[in-house]
Amino acid sequence: MCAMTRCVSIAALLLAASACDPLTLPIRPTDDAGAEASTSPTTSAMIPPGAIVAQTTFAGEPNFFTWCTVENGKVKEFSFSIPIDTIQRAGSVQLEGFLPLPQPILDQTVFKSFSLIYLPTGHVPAGVYDIPHFEWHLFTITQAESEAIDCTDQKVPTAEQLPPNHFTLPACLNKLGMHAFDFKAPEFNGERFTKGIYGGYYHGDFIAVEPKASTRVLLDRESYVIPGYDPTPLGSKGLYPKEFNVSYNADGNAIVFRVTDWVEKK
Repeated sequence: MCAMTRCVSIAALLLAASACDPLTLPIRPTDDAGAEASTSPTTSAMIPPGAIVAQTTFAGEPNFFTWCTVENGKVKEFSFSIPIDTIQRAGSVQLEGFLPLPQPILDQTVFKSFSLIYLPTGHVPAGVYDIPHFEWHLFTITQAESEAIDCTDQKVPTAEQLPPNHFTLPACLNKLGMHAFDFKAPEFNGERFTKGIYGGYYHGDFIAVEPKASTRVLLDRESYVIPGYDPTPLGSKGLYPKEFNVSYNADGNAIVFRVTDWVEKK
């Protein structure tokens, strides 16, 4: 449990933040013939055979994928990727947009929409999240419902709706809601933020799982595991990711987030 002065300080900083506007990266460089200078990744070795794939662009950048595999009619793997090229090019431009989810994910898991945000200077609190990083929001609400969040409701979830050691503050962000923080996370204990997972809430209800990682960690092409957000106290019934396995895939030249283990809340 944090000291009251610390909570008030963080609340004041968070209330000053706002969701970024959707923008597009500068036009990709071309060769003398007018073709894009960078080559498309080899996705055949990145995406499993038989996977159900959704491909899209993000901020004008190609080669964004989400996919899933199904075994005996049930979702087995869910994955999404972010190209190294995009991470390298996303210097000082704020980016935001929604990515498609394969139909089995919509049908069988708690997730109904999926957004990606890049923050070139991070966000408040200062000294905690104020470094360049990417955030993924796996929503249990639709895109329309997410975009309708206007922060007129300042209801904070109860302690029973949060995992252990987590807290929320009445510091709402348009389109995103409020966030739950873990006071045992390294960034609240004298270390710089590198990676982690967070919860999103609005109307006092759980609405999102949010893995995020610093640009430096992504460009270092590290392999690591982000634990899942504890589903026990959450509202929606269905499948939740037990953990996110993150790794670099050379064939796709991309960072891949992969879920192969699920927790089901009935």
